[in-house]
Amino acid sequence: MIQAADTIYKNGKIYTVNGQSPWVSCVAIREGRFIYVGNDTDVESFVGPDTKIFDLNQQMAMPGLHDMHIHGLEGAIGRLFHCHFPMTATLSEIVTAVSNFASQNPNEAVIVGGSFHMNLAAQLNKAQLDEICPDRPVFLWDASLHNAWCNSKMLELAGISTETPDPFNGTFVKDDEGELTGLVLETAASAVYQFVPERTADEYAQAVGWLAKTLHEVGVTSIKEPAVHRAIAQAYKTADQTNQLKLRVGLHFLWETPFIYDPNDLEPLVEDRHQYADKHVKVDFLKLFLDGVPVAKTACMLEPYLGDNPDTHDPYALILVDPVLLKEVLIRFDKEGMIVKMHATGDASLRAALDSIEAARNANGDSGLGHEIAHPQNVHPVDLPRFAELGAVPDLCPKLWHPSMGKDTALMAVVGEERLKKSWPIGSYQRSGARMIGGTDWPAMSPSPSSWLGIQTLITRKDPDGHIVEPLGENEAIDLPTALEIFTINGAKAARHEDVCGSIEVGKVADMIVLNQNLFEIEPEQIGKTAVLQTIFEGETVYQRDADSA
Repeated sequence: MIQAADTIYKNGKIYTVNGQSPWVSCVAIREGRFIYVGNDTDVESFVGPDTKIFDLNQQMAMPGLHDMHIHGLEGAIGRLFHCHFPMTATLSEIVTAVSNFASQNPNEAVIVGGSFHMNLAAQLNKAQLDEICPDRPVFLWDASLHNAWCNSKMLELAGISTETPDPFNGTFVKDDEGELTGLVLETAASAVYQFVPERTADEYAQAVGWLAKTLHEVGVTSIKEPAVHRAIAQAYKTADQTNQLKLRVGLHFLWETPFIYDPNDLEPLVEDRHQYADKHVKVDFLKLFLDGVPVAKTACMLEPYLGDNPDTHDPYALILVDPVLLKEVLIRFDKEGMIVKMHATGDASLRAALDSIEAARNANGDSGLGHEIAHPQNVHPVDLPRFAELGAVPDLCPKLWHPSMGKDTALMAVVGEERLKKSWPIGSYQRSGARMIGGTDWPAMSPSPSSWLGIQTLITRKDPDGHIVEPLGENEAIDLPTALEIFTINGAKAARHEDVCGSIEVGKVADMIVLNQNLFEIEPEQIGKTAVLQTIFEGETVYQRDADSA
């Protein structure tokens, strides 16, 4: 007996991301799941006396987006409680923003903010912050969230002086006179950030609500947090238990990292991670940092940076996890059923990541787990086919390379134009057979957690602002269906719920978004302007765009 639908959406152009039936005009939903996916005529048998029927008026609909690399709660905390300014801000604009925030928030014991662009690095000094905020610590992240700028009070709070030795893979920057400038790079930034007070549980709860609302507005229904500590895990768990979490969330717990969080709690947190699992919260994910970022010359590169001595170059001198230990880690956690995400922006660290996945396959057989390499912007041609061979997953954050990368003079100065043009070989990943996933890495290098601009530049390889005329590696462009798969079904596989969502099929949960334009009927350069008209999560409308702004 056919049961009546709760809701029917008809007369649409619905892209299912299901290869057997990619386009339909109608879906029927009951108790949060699709019970019919097809045409307007055959859906009539699912209409009951209480069925609500919505006419899509030929608008495009598709599955909700999956952002598989987003620092969601930390970004939300930043927008709600920190001093926010865009990475395009000038030095004068940053100083004004910090000064205004300090005067408007007298009870903030430590002023935290961001994010400045490292192109400004040579202009920055703690004295500029001391002048506007001499009595309170100030800690400002750069756009990559790997480096920071501090005032004297912040350095004093952290116990940093001119005599403090640099930590491994980090620098307390000094001027020509040997005086601290206030710039702290990589693990040095993390060492200082340890002294920033944690936000309260209530503030994290507010952040979950703000984040969900913001993500719904841009069509995101599933995310993975790539660097989780207890406060983040508990905030999501509490929200899910109280039916406030209208998102699917995967938590990558940190392991053996010098960045930001208490290293003594990392192994215990992995061991007891299951206490944070809930209906919409999955916990079998791990995160490792293998290196830093190229702009700070902390990414592990097979060839030396510009100006460095090739005779003394050691590709693995700055690797954060010894390659031998890394293989043991992958073997262990692959056997335990955890997907491991490895931050590896250099081609040397990327090779070490692939070697570790290969070791896990040799030791455990093919577990089917798609271990991920985050930000694989630099890869040696020899290593490209290994992704498909090993089932390794390139974790792409396309907004990191356009519009920012082509205009990044600081990056150009350390890697050179030739390496820059060969970076992010996304088309090559596709041709090799690798299954790619995508994320925004928001708030790093990204003013918004919207994926649409990233999807656009995956297809165009062009600077959407038009400041750079030449595409960045035009042969590395991919087509629209592939780009949409990256942010839908591939993301669902990476989040370990491809049987639940990621495509519009009978039996899957009704996660769907309605768009203001048909992505297949417009020029690719217009995709970044896409607006979401409606976001549906498990059959419930969680976002509806106002008619005035539609």
